[in-house]
Amino acid sequence: MKAKINFYFASLLITVAGAGAALIIIHVATASAYAIVYTGGTRYVPLP
Repeated sequence: MKAKINFYFASLLITVAGAGAALIIIHVATASAYAIVYTGGTRYVPLP
């Protein structure tokens, strides 16, 4: 019984860690994409 509980908690920990890693990867990827979109292109000079 104790082995089943340990296996359950190990599986839960791996699942939560994987989900957290996926969220971090998605966050970094979208932040990089937004940085590329908003920093590139033509620089506009304000009209006098």
